[in-house]
Amino acid sequence: MVARIPAILVVALLTLAAAMAAASSIYADFSLAHWQYYKPLNLPNPLAERTLVEAPMDREVYARSNAGQTDLRLIEGQDWEVPYQLLVQRSRTSREARRVSLRDQGYVPGQFTSFVADLGTGPELHNEVRIEGRGANFRLDATVETSADGEEWAVVKEDAEIYDFTSGDGRFNARHTEIEYPRSAARYLRVKVKDAEASSLEITGASVFLSETSPAVESAYAPASSVRSESLDDQVTLYELDLGTDGIPLSRMSFVAEADNFYRSVSIEGRENGGDWIWLAGTEVYSFDTARFQGSQLEVEFPESLFSRYRLVVEDEDNAPRDFSSFAFYGIDRKLLFQPEPGSTYSLYYGNPLASAPSYELERIVPYLETEGLPKASLGSQAVNGGFSGLDVPLTERLPWLMPLAVSLAALVVAILLFGVIRQARKVLPPPWEASNH
Repeated sequence: MVARIPAILVVALLTLAAAMAAASSIYADFSLAHWQYYKPLNLPNPLAERTLVEAPMDREVYARSNAGQTDLRLIEGQDWEVPYQLLVQRSRTSREARRVSLRDQGYVPGQFTSFVADLGTGPELHNEVRIEGRGANFRLDATVETSADGEEWAVVKEDAEIYDFTSGDGRFNARHTEIEYPRSAARYLRVKVKDAEASSLEITGASVFLSETSPAVESAYAPASSVRSESLDDQVTLYELDLGTDGIPLSRMSFVAEADNFYRSVSIEGRENGGDWIWLAGTEVYSFDTARFQGSQLEVEFPESLFSRYRLVVEDEDNAPRDFSSFAFYGIDRKLLFQPEPGSTYSLYYGNPLASAPSYELERIVPYLETEGLPKASLGSQAVNGGFSGLDVPLTERLPWLMPLAVSLAALVVAILLFGVIRQARKVLPPPWEASNH
């Protein structure tokens, strides 16, 4: 005998299923009425044929769009969505080591120490040498020469500076022993380090590379205001920097120091209006101008962030505070890649916090296309979308209590049904001890 499910429970289950389906329905992502802002695109003139075009993003788009610009929609005419690819112009670096053997290492007293690196027959291209050795606190000039036969030499780099500066307590070290020179396919590489024998540097070897670097494309942003304060109890100087708007992807800041010969530990923090300060990164900054070392490091790198306000915390310890000024922030540029039709008009829509990132096949094609030196489109003035009718907020966001309630009621209904089935089963089936006697 099977337990019958009461009709009222069937109705309840169907009602709950319908409510849960409505609550979990997928929000329709694209409708121009849900995008608050747009900018017309000015295409390069003339545009005679269909080709890949780039359009750089600007501060207004960053400020009004979602994090990661997931809500950008490129529209042709009034309502035709056009595929695009948002390209983040980060730096790209590759470094391939070359097999070398060293020979003829020696020195000319009072002049230089030298060695020859042999890259073997049929050498590959190379453009960088790293001098390896022991020693600290040196600053030397070096010359790099190349030769095809080891007899006739051509200078490819002169007065290249290599250095090491290490503080007495070991807390600080700045070292640079790499020398870049024009690409070469020469078999032999000779390096002469001036007066190395008289310094603390003991050359023990060298490595040769082919290095290729495409620098990041960045824009600079000056803070709208800066406020300096000191905390004598904590022995720190604070610089609060307000950009005036959030949403700009930033990952580096720089400043100018009013005096030389200092060393400080610093950290950078970020926050939104009214929020708590969030630690982003810490490093050391310095500026030295002495007989033994000249150099400075007045930049702070941090994970890409979108805050409107930042704070530089300078640890003075028992030293007199230093004055920093001319603050600047830097962010990696984004550019929009798309293929416009000649004669068509285009607008970039943004400002929909509920929109998710689109998926176009162009994303898989762009890595195989040339994206440098493309014709440039420009963004026009920001305008408010007159057809904006508000955001269709999903039912689960308008009624956040609905889903937990629906799940709880569904669990209760299932429990009641199971209880009814168990009761009916007990009436029909004999107890276990009776069943075992048969």
